[in-house]
Amino acid sequence: MRYKKSLVAITTLLASALPFQAKAQVGVDVVIDLPSIAILNYAEKVTVRIPAAAFGALIGGDIAGDARAFKEGEQSADATFDGSALQADLNISVTQPSSVNFSAVNLLLKNVWAVRAIHDGDVEVKAELGQGNLLELGNSKIEVTDAKNPDNPFPAPGLLAPKYGDVQLTLDLSDATTNGEHSATDPTYLLAVNLL
Repeated sequence: MRYKKSLVAITTLLASALPFQAKAQVGVDVVIDLPSIAILNYAEKVTVRIPAAAFGALIGGDIAGDARAFKEGEQSADATFDGSALQADLNISVTQPSSVNFSAVNLLLKNVWAVRAIHDGDVEVKAELGQGNLLELGNSKIEVTDAKNPDNPFPAPGLLAPKYGDVQLTLDLSDATTNGEHSATDPTYLLAVNLL
Protein backbone atom coordinates (compact mmCIF):
# COMPACT_ATOMS: atom_id res chain seq x y z
CA MET A 1 0.00 0.00 0.00
CA ARG A 2 2.88 2.23 0.68
CA TYR A 3 4.12 1.41 -2.74
CA LYS A 4 0.77 2.54 -4.27
CA LYS A 5 0.82 5.86 -2.40
CA SER A 6 4.34 6.58 -3.65
CA LEU A 7 3.35 5.74 -7.21
CA VAL A 8 0.32 8.10 -7.07
CA ALA A 9 2.50 10.90 -5.65
CA ILE A 10 5.13 10.46 -8.40
CA THR A 11 2.44 10.35 -11.11
CA THR A 12 0.84 13.53 -9.79
CA LEU A 13 4.23 15.27 -9.62
CA LEU A 14 5.14 14.23 -13.16
CA ALA A 15 1.72 15.26 -14.53
CA SER A 16 2.05 18.76 -13.14
CA ALA A 17 5.61 19.15 -14.47
CA LEU A 18 5.27 17.80 -18.01
CA PRO A 19 5.13 20.35 -20.92
CA PHE A 20 2.07 18.84 -22.65
CA GLN A 21 -0.02 20.36 -19.89
CA ALA A 22 1.21 23.92 -20.58
CA LYS A 23 -0.77 26.45 -22.76
CA ALA A 24 0.76 28.99 -25.12
CA GLN A 25 -1.28 31.95 -26.49
CA VAL A 26 0.02 34.44 -29.07
CA GLY A 27 -1.46 37.46 -30.91
CA VAL A 28 -1.46 37.69 -34.72
CA ASP A 29 -1.63 41.01 -36.57
CA VAL A 30 -3.66 40.96 -39.80
CA VAL A 31 -3.00 43.56 -42.50
CA ILE A 32 -5.52 43.97 -45.35
CA ASP A 33 -4.40 46.14 -48.27
CA LEU A 34 -7.53 47.46 -50.04
CA PRO A 35 -7.32 48.95 -53.52
CA SER A 36 -8.81 52.31 -54.45
CA ILE A 37 -12.17 51.67 -56.09
CA ALA A 38 -15.19 53.67 -57.15
CA ILE A 39 -18.70 52.42 -57.87
CA LEU A 40 -20.89 54.70 -60.02
CA ASN A 41 -24.64 54.17 -60.21
CA TYR A 42 -26.53 56.34 -62.69
CA ALA A 43 -29.89 56.77 -64.37
CA GLU A 44 -29.57 55.25 -67.84
CA LYS A 45 -32.46 57.32 -69.24
CA VAL A 46 -33.87 60.52 -67.81
CA THR A 47 -37.29 61.87 -68.81
CA VAL A 48 -38.10 65.33 -67.49
CA ARG A 49 -41.67 66.58 -67.77
CA ILE A 50 -41.92 70.34 -67.36
CA PRO A 51 -45.47 71.22 -66.25
CA ALA A 52 -47.01 74.44 -67.53
CA ALA A 53 -46.99 75.83 -63.97
CA ALA A 54 -43.22 75.35 -63.61
CA PHE A 55 -42.47 76.74 -67.08
CA GLY A 56 -44.84 79.63 -66.41
CA ALA A 57 -43.11 80.36 -63.10
CA LEU A 58 -39.80 80.54 -64.99
CA ILE A 59 -41.27 82.94 -67.54
CA GLY A 60 -43.30 85.09 -65.13
CA GLY A 61 -45.93 87.57 -66.30
CA ASP A 62 -49.67 87.61 -65.82
CA ILE A 63 -51.51 84.33 -66.16
CA ALA A 64 -53.94 84.38 -69.08
CA GLY A 65 -55.42 80.87 -69.32
CA ASP A 66 -52.64 78.63 -70.68
CA ALA A 67 -50.60 81.71 -71.65
CA ARG A 68 -48.49 84.33 -69.94
CA ALA A 69 -49.12 88.00 -70.68
CA PHE A 70 -46.68 90.92 -70.45
CA LYS A 71 -47.49 94.60 -70.71
CA GLU A 72 -45.17 96.38 -73.14
CA GLY A 73 -46.24 99.94 -72.41
CA GLU A 74 -48.26 102.27 -74.62
CA GLN A 75 -47.98 102.18 -78.41
CA SER A 76 -49.20 104.64 -81.03
CA ALA A 77 -49.25 104.80 -84.83
CA ASP A 78 -50.92 106.72 -87.65
CA ALA A 79 -53.50 104.80 -89.64
CA THR A 80 -53.29 104.43 -93.40
CA PHE A 81 -55.82 103.26 -95.96
CA ASP A 82 -54.73 100.32 -98.11
CA GLY A 83 -57.69 100.50 -100.51
CA SER A 84 -59.99 98.24 -98.52
CA ALA A 85 -59.38 98.96 -94.82
CA LEU A 86 -57.64 101.27 -92.42
CA GLN A 87 -54.42 99.92 -90.94
CA ALA A 88 -52.33 101.07 -88.01
CA ASP A 89 -48.97 99.29 -87.56
CA LEU A 90 -48.10 99.55 -83.88
CA ASN A 91 -44.91 97.46 -84.23
CA ILE A 92 -44.94 96.40 -80.59
CA SER A 93 -41.59 96.05 -78.86
CA VAL A 94 -41.00 92.60 -77.37
CA THR A 95 -38.90 93.15 -74.27
CA GLN A 96 -40.53 90.78 -71.79
CA PRO A 97 -39.76 88.50 -70.09
CA SER A 98 -36.44 90.22 -69.61
CA SER A 99 -35.37 87.84 -66.83
CA VAL A 100 -35.25 84.74 -69.07
CA ASN A 101 -32.63 83.96 -71.70
CA PHE A 102 -34.38 81.26 -73.75
CA SER A 103 -31.09 80.30 -75.39
CA ALA A 104 -29.55 79.41 -72.00
CA VAL A 105 -32.10 77.91 -69.59
CA ASN A 106 -30.57 75.90 -66.74
CA LEU A 107 -32.08 72.53 -65.86
CA LEU A 108 -30.71 70.85 -62.71
CA LEU A 109 -31.16 67.06 -62.64
CA LYS A 110 -30.97 66.30 -58.92
CA ASN A 111 -29.74 62.96 -57.51
CA VAL A 112 -29.22 61.49 -60.97
CA TRP A 113 -26.08 59.55 -59.97
CA ALA A 114 -24.53 58.05 -56.84
CA VAL A 115 -20.95 57.10 -56.00
CA ARG A 116 -19.46 54.79 -53.39
CA ALA A 117 -15.69 54.73 -53.15
CA ILE A 118 -12.64 53.71 -51.14
CA HIS A 119 -9.76 56.09 -51.77
CA ASP A 120 -7.22 58.08 -49.77
CA GLY A 121 -7.98 61.23 -51.80
CA ASP A 122 -10.93 62.98 -53.37
CA VAL A 123 -13.38 61.69 -55.95
CA GLU A 124 -14.91 63.59 -58.85
CA VAL A 125 -17.76 62.81 -61.21
CA LYS A 126 -17.40 64.65 -64.50
CA ALA A 127 -20.38 65.35 -66.73
CA GLU A 128 -19.92 66.42 -70.33
CA LEU A 129 -21.98 66.62 -73.50
CA GLY A 130 -22.59 63.46 -75.47
CA GLN A 131 -23.32 63.02 -79.17
CA GLY A 132 -27.08 63.26 -78.61
CA ASN A 133 -27.21 66.83 -77.38
CA LEU A 134 -29.74 67.91 -80.05
CA LEU A 135 -33.17 66.74 -78.87
CA GLU A 136 -35.81 66.75 -81.61
CA LEU A 137 -39.53 66.38 -82.11
CA GLY A 138 -40.23 66.81 -85.82
CA ASN A 139 -38.86 70.25 -86.75
CA SER A 140 -38.81 71.41 -83.13
CA LYS A 141 -35.37 71.31 -81.49
CA ILE A 142 -33.87 71.71 -78.02
CA GLU A 143 -30.10 71.92 -77.97
CA VAL A 144 -28.28 70.96 -74.79
CA THR A 145 -25.29 73.32 -74.89
CA ASP A 146 -23.60 72.39 -71.61
CA ALA A 147 -23.54 69.58 -69.06
CA LYS A 148 -21.68 69.76 -65.76
CA ASN A 149 -21.62 68.43 -62.23
CA PRO A 150 -21.80 71.39 -59.83
CA ASP A 151 -20.57 69.33 -56.87
CA ASN A 152 -16.88 68.41 -57.42
CA PRO A 153 -14.63 67.15 -55.88
CA PHE A 154 -15.70 65.38 -52.72
CA PRO A 155 -14.13 62.98 -50.18
CA ALA A 156 -14.52 59.25 -50.83
CA PRO A 157 -17.75 58.23 -49.05
CA GLY A 158 -16.92 54.55 -48.40
CA LEU A 159 -18.96 51.59 -49.58
CA LEU A 160 -22.09 51.84 -47.44
CA ALA A 161 -23.58 55.34 -47.75
CA PRO A 162 -23.31 56.71 -51.30
CA LYS A 163 -22.69 60.32 -52.27
CA TYR A 164 -25.60 61.46 -54.46
CA GLY A 165 -25.04 64.08 -57.12
CA ASP A 166 -26.56 66.27 -59.77
CA VAL A 167 -26.03 67.18 -63.41
CA GLN A 168 -26.78 70.70 -64.60
CA LEU A 169 -27.81 71.05 -68.23
CA THR A 170 -28.04 74.30 -70.20
CA LEU A 171 -30.86 74.24 -72.73
CA ASP A 172 -31.17 76.37 -75.86
CA LEU A 173 -34.90 76.66 -76.54
CA SER A 174 -34.50 79.04 -79.51
CA ASP A 175 -35.77 76.44 -82.01
CA ALA A 176 -38.37 74.77 -79.77
CA THR A 177 -41.69 75.17 -81.58
CA THR A 178 -43.71 72.06 -80.61
CA ASN A 179 -44.85 70.77 -77.24
CA GLY A 180 -44.12 67.12 -76.43
CA GLU A 181 -41.15 64.83 -75.84
CA HIS A 182 -37.96 65.90 -77.60
CA SER A 183 -35.27 63.20 -77.73
CA ALA A 184 -32.12 61.92 -79.43
CA THR A 185 -30.84 58.43 -80.22
CA ASP A 186 -27.36 58.98 -78.75
CA PRO A 187 -26.55 59.84 -75.10
CA THR A 188 -27.20 63.50 -74.23
CA TYR A 189 -24.48 63.62 -71.58
CA LEU A 190 -21.65 61.39 -70.39
CA LEU A 191 -20.51 60.67 -66.81
CA ALA A 192 -17.02 59.67 -65.70
CA VAL A 193 -15.84 58.97 -62.15
CA ASN A 194 -12.22 59.77 -61.30
CA LEU A 195 -10.16 59.06 -58.19
CA LEU A 196 -7.96 62.09 -57.56
